Amino acid sequence: MRDFYVGQKVVCVNVRKMLRGYTNPILGSVYTIREDVPPEMYVDGAPGILLSEIVNPPEPHPCGDRERPFHSKRFRPVQTTNIDVFLKMLEPTPVKETVS
Repeated sequence: MRDFYVGQKVVCVNVRKMLRGYTNPILGSVYTIREDVPPEMYVDGAPGILLSEIVNPPEPHPCGDRERPFHSKRFRPVQTTNIDVFLKMLEPTPVKETVS
């Protein structure tokens, strides 16, 4: 199980067997999580997520009409790269002089 949170940026990594008649994510595209859907709310009993950029119509559900979430395994967190360590390497290093 992956730990996702609302507001997190994710990238779509799997578009096989997507639902027809719905707006689906595009492979390689980045999305923002607007809701983390617990496993008991998902049709297959798996964790799901809803995306800010894609809103589909609600469908009947035992807990009330809900938008069908996307399976969380179709996404991974966007990896951000911090280059601070490399910038630090480019800074000049002070040279210590010994006095005799």
